[in-house]
Amino acid sequence: MLALAIAGPSRAEPVTVLRLATQAPDGTGWAREFRAFAREVEIATHGNVTVKWYFGGIAGDEVEVEARMQRGQLDGTASGGVLCQRSSPTMRVIGLQGMVQTREEARHLHGRLRNEIAAEIAQRGLVLLGTPGLGPQLLFLRNAVHTLDELRQVKLWRWDIEEAAISVTRANRFHVVPLPLLQASRAYDDGAIDGFVSFPAAALAFQWYTRARYLLNLPMGFLTGCLVATQRAFERMSTEDQNVVRSAAAKAMVRVDDLMRQQDAALLGGAFQRQGMQLLPVDARMRSEYFQSTRTAREQMGEQFGPSELVRRVLSLLADFRAEHPQ
Repeated sequence: MLALAIAGPSRAEPVTVLRLATQAPDGTGWAREFRAFAREVEIATHGNVTVKWYFGGIAGDEVEVEARMQRGQLDGTASGGVLCQRSSPTMRVIGLQGMVQTREEARHLHGRLRNEIAAEIAQRGLVLLGTPGLGPQLLFLRNAVHTLDELRQVKLWRWDIEEAAISVTRANRFHVVPLPLLQASRAYDDGAIDGFVSFPAAALAFQWYTRARYLLNLPMGFLTGCLVATQRAFERMSTEDQNVVRSAAAKAMVRVDDLMRQQDAALLGGAFQRQGMQLLPVDARMRSEYFQSTRTAREQMGEQFGPSELVRRVLSLLADFRAEHPQ
C-alpha cells in the first residue's frame, strides 16, 4: 500500500474514444483546428473522452467512411460536403450547382434551416456538430476560356462521389470527368482532364494550383462541410461530456469557417497570381448565362435531388436575403 501511495495514481483510460475520419490532409489548417478540438475535448472531459483523427482519406472516401461508421468501425467524420448531402436533403438542395453564390448566402441558409438539417441527419443515426462554409467552387484550368461555350468544351474533373453536382453539371452540358479525389492530379498530368472544379483551399491543400495556369472566378456552387458523430458513440458518453463535445465542436467549426474565409481572401486576392496563375475575368453576360442555364438544368431534373417544396423554400429564403443584402 505504501509503494502504491508513493507511485501516485495512474492515468485512467478514457471512457470513450471518438474515431473520426476526414479527407483533409495532415499539415493543413483544417488538421490544426481538428487537433485543437480534440485537445479541448480531452481537457474539458478530464480524459473521459479522447478524439483520434484519421487524416488524408486513410479511412477511404466519404462513401467508405459512412459505411465504416455504420459498421461501428468509425464514430464520425469531418465531411467535405458529400456525406452531409447524402444524409440531408436540405443540405443537398442548398449545395446544388448555381443555387448559392456567396459565403454569406450559405451561412444564412444554414442558420435558418439548421434544425431541419439536424433532424434529417438524426434519421441516419448521426449527431450534427457543425456546418462550416468551405468556399465557392471555382474552375482551375489548363487553358484560358472566355465564354460559356468554350468552357463546355473543357474536360473538368469532379469528385466521383459528388452525385448531385455531377448530374447537374452534365445536365448543364459541361464535359465532366468523375474520378476519385486522389487521382485528380495524375489525371491532369496525363491529359485526361484539363481543369478542376474546386474551392480555393482544396486547390491549395491538394496542390492543384501548381498545375493549373488559369483561374476562372465563376462560382459554380458553394460547398459547405459538416462535422458529425454517430448517435451510438454519443450514447456512450455522459450528458456532461456530450455537452463538452458539442461546445468544442461548435467553436472549432467557427474557426474553420473563419480560416476558409481568410484563405479565400488571401488566395484570390493575389497569392494564386503570385504563383503564376492568371485570373480570368467573368463578365456580367457570362455570369448571367451560367446561372440561368444551371437553373434550367435543375428544373428539368425535377425532384431528383429534393422535393419541389423544399427547393421553393430555399429559393424563397435566398430571394429574401438578396433583397435585404443587394450586392
